[in-house]
Amino acid sequence: MINLRQIGDGGRGLAAGAMWIEAHRQLCEGRFAALENVIGDLKREENDERPG
Repeated sequence: MINLRQIGDGGRGLAAGAMWIEAHRQLCEGRFAALENVIGDLKREENDERPG
């Protein structure tokens, strides 16, 4: 699902929109980093379980 927000000027110009975008970019970046850690852990566990 995609959230669309209309950013009105409200006397703030594009700064409010840029701040919103940056906050969400950082949020997504953190979530992807956490996901990479989980995937790395799962791969290590899988490799440890393989006979060899």
